[in-house]
Amino acid sequence: MPKSTIELEKLLSLPSASCPVVSHDGRRVAFYWNVTGRTELYVADLPDGQPVQVTHGELPRAIRTSIVWNRAGTKLVFGKDVDGNERNDIWWIDVESGEVRQLTNTPTAWEIALEFSPSDWWLSILSSRDGYQNLYKLDVESLDVVRLSNFAASVFTSGQWNPDGQSLLLSTNESKDLKNVDVYVVDAEGEEVRRIFRGREGSRDVPLAWLPDGKRIVVTSDASGVNRPAWPITAGVPFPEGLLHDPDRVGLWDGDERLPLAARVTVRWGDGSIRWLLLDLQVHLRGNERKRLRLQLDCEPEDVAHPVVRVD
Repeated sequence: MPKSTIELEKLLSLPSASCPVVSHDGRRVAFYWNVTGRTELYVADLPDGQPVQVTHGELPRAIRTSIVWNRAGTKLVFGKDVDGNERNDIWWIDVESGEVRQLTNTPTAWEIALEFSPSDWWLSILSSRDGYQNLYKLDVESLDVVRLSNFAASVFTSGQWNPDGQSLLLSTNESKDLKNVDVYVVDAEGEEVRRIFRGREGSRDVPLAWLPDGKRIVVTSDASGVNRPAWPITAGVPFPEGLLHDPDRVGLWDGDERLPLAARVTVRWGDGSIRWLLLDLQVHLRGNERKRLRLQLDCEPEDVAHPVVRVD
């Protein structure tokens, strides 16, 4: 087959679809699509229906939130900021009539729609209206908002309603380990919050869904570790005055293996020696593995298989 090329401008102008979300009854899918040159909301019947445009200019230019179906399949919820200020309010649009309604109006906060309650009366949302991002529920008729959590750290993936409508899931971190994320459950009135899952201290445990019986949940966790092949690392290394002048003399070793390395001088001392050197490298790590690398200053780049890549 003969080789062909495509101009970069044409490649970048190809339309793209994103954030597909299937309705609760499994019959339709909603998604963002910029086939007209502007991103709009579309709906298509499954498995192979033709896309139908739902919005006509109501979306923001930059899409920063996903789409949420109500349980009845009649409304689609999206986020919209003002003039690109990235302070999303929550809106919905009627799929059939195209009628748009603003559900929240908090100009200084970031708000994200999560999931409708089984009754379709409440919408769980994340909001920073009171400081840290916490979990709330929004009455979609009166537009009253009820705070459900009050953590001093931001709440992450959350808002999944128990099938009985009496509790919700959320994830946050109350540990001193900044990488840690645990799973909590809160009652629908926000009166009691308790932690229900931690894989281990420092793991990231995220709730995905309730099982139909309302007694079990699906969680993702990296407690057993995640393999990270060719994991990129950037590190700054300080040196005392007069010790190092040539970044090509630096080598980094993983045991007996010398690692490919890109080194860039960011600051020099008054005598011209290197004060700060920025290193970019890749390391292979197995799940939960820790490695100690050795930095060596008297290397001869011309004698090694992977010389330093010098960036001036």
